[in-house]
Amino acid sequence: VARTTTYHATAMIKILEKAITHKGFSVVDILSQCPTYFGRKNKFASPIDMLNYYKTNTTPIGSEAKEKNPNLIERGIFVQEERPEYCLEYDKIIEKALSSSAARVVVNVLS
Repeated sequence: VARTTTYHATAMIKILEKAITHKGFSVVDILSQCPTYFGRKNKFASPIDMLNYYKTNTTPIGSEAKEKNPNLIERGIFVQEERPEYCLEYDKIIEKALSSSAARVVVNVLS
């Protein structure tokens, strides 16, 4: 689970690479400028103003800036756990079920 912004493009690329190569489920929250709705509702004059907002109102996880200003939005990798990947574990269950004698009887009957 991670969060970054479009302003922090280099960090965003690294986080996305880690999420894609991570086995299992990954969530990446990317804060992006939206001048048509969010920008108008929050009185941002342009997408550049929104990028500057991300620059000044976000901070890396665990930084001193967050301690000084709790309203800052943290960015970075929040959770990264290694767990068995769902599809691989499911394949093991199917293989085990098919290797039992009862499963072989059912397969032979259906064949």
